[in-house]
Amino acid sequence: MLSLAKIGGEDAALLVIGMLNDSDPDVRATVSRGVSVLKVARAHKPLMDILEKGDEDTVIEQVIRALGQLGDPFAVPLIEKRASGSFFSKLHVEMRVAALSALGAIGTPHAMSVAEGAKDDKDPKVRAAAQQILAAR
Repeated sequence: MLSLAKIGGEDAALLVIGMLNDSDPDVRATVSRGVSVLKVARAHKPLMDILEKGDEDTVIEQVIRALGQLGDPFAVPLIEKRASGSFFSKLHVEMRVAALSALGAIGTPHAMSVAEGAKDDKDPKVRAAAQQILAAR
């Protein structure tokens, strides 16, 4: 991945996008991290597809981080679902913190309202992440 980042260009971007469908979740997670380093704008749709369809938590967390670093406002609704969870779906804290960080990086009014809603969360790590995002505004 580091070699592709150094090479850059359209060919590296296409190779990275293709690797998002690899059968190995570790590869998908690493490639998701690489997408943000390479600033592969064309990866927005495949990354959002992964969020919609679901994947292993390690992959989802990296996809969320990549979308945040790419600053994709269209990803906000999908990331929001990972920031809050629901009564029926308990998300692990690291996923929620990653989602809040991504929303803070995207910075749309709706994304910031999600962070605002999390500033009084029951979990201290989630609360701290939300407060840090809001303080950086």
